[in-house]
Amino acid sequence: MADPVAQLLQSALAGFRCIEDSATPLLTAAHALRDLLRASTAVDDLPTRYPQLTPDLTSAIEAATTRVAEAAQAFIPQERTWLLMASGAAGLTGSPLAELAADRRLYVALLIVELEAVMCRQAIAEHGDPLARMISVNRALSAPAPSTSFH
Repeated sequence: MADPVAQLLQSALAGFRCIEDSATPLLTAAHALRDLLRASTAVDDLPTRYPQLTPDLTSAIEAATTRVAEAAQAFIPQERTWLLMASGAAGLTGSPLAELAADRRLYVALLIVELEAVMCRQAIAEHGDPLARMISVNRALSAPAPSTSFH
């Protein structure tokens, strides 16, 4: 039987590696981060349990970070994306701050939802923000007619 955590890590690795050429880098990053988060939640010490995968994953995350930060920069400051992506990589390095593992997972989860929010905002903007348009039209229709009398 295949190791489900190893499968999650392999899936995350594949996702991070293809972000640079992806037409949807934020979606690809969100999926890869989610796989990484699920793996790190299932196993406390990924570097010890999966030493063959963690160096490649760390490198792939670092390589993908610039593309993700650029793709999200209209909504998330690049520095924030760098920090949150680094939180994902830090969980793989076996750094001496192992007591911060839960916090790192929370930062990764936060980045996932922030990337998903950016994708939603981008999609809404591409559609011309139909809710804002509807509100404007309703306001215009309910506005009192201008006076046509001249005094």
